[in-house]
Formats: sequence, C-alpha cells, structure tokens
Amino acid sequence: CIYRTIDVFHLPAYIDFIDYSAMHFKANKELGANYHDVVIVSQESAAVWIGVVEWTLKTGPDFSVADQDEGNTFYFPRNANCEVVFCNVEGVQFINNQQLVMVSDKAKKSQPFWCLEKDQSIHLFKVPS
Repeated sequence: CIYRTIDVFHLPAYIDFIDYSAMHFKANKELGANYHDVVIVSQESAAVWIGVVEWTLKTGPDFSVADQDEGNTFYFPRNANCEVVFCNVEGVQFINNQQLVMVSDKAKKSQPFWCLEKDQSIHLFKVPS
C-alpha cells in the first residue's frame, strides 16, 4: 500500500447526515488564501451541505468558520410521491459558485425500483440562493 492516513477530522454536529459519500473543496478567493467552499454529500440522507472552512496543510479543515454560519443543507428533489430518487450519489464537485455536478452509482437490488430512474447518471444542480 502506498497511501497512509495522515489525519482524521470530524464533521460538526450540524452536518447531521446518516452517512457521507463525497466531499469537494474549492478555494474561496474572496475570503482569502486558506478559505475554501466545501460541499459534502450523503446518499442515505439524500442531501448536500455547502459551507466554508479554513484549511491549512498544518491543521487541516477548521469548521469554526462555518460554525458562525453553519452553511446550508439542501435535500435532493423527490418524485411525485415524495420518495427519494437520488439514491446513490457518490461524487460531487463544484462547477462554479452556483452549480454542482454529481454522479450516481448503480442502484442496489435491495433498493426500490424508483431508484433506477437516477442510477448510473451524471446530475447537474443549481445551488439555491
């Protein structure tokens, strides 16, 4: 194995997801060199959290910046019966400040049939203002 764990950090309690499937950091030039916009995705919660962290190589992510604002949680759209259809989102990336791109894995056989609608797909979302 060529990789090793350098550090582990814990997410703040207000990012209250069942699981975490992806995250992405993007430099926030307006706030300064060590500040980053961050997006975190949860499959099980069918949601994303978007906020700001201060990040240095020495200390890693510092969510105390986000603690002042706590960021925003957004839930994925649901079908007409209010059922989760974005069941397997596993990747996320900022395209710009207003858009995210996400990818979905193949639906599991144990999942409801409506999860097939969005599986193995690329999704483009506009961040609500």
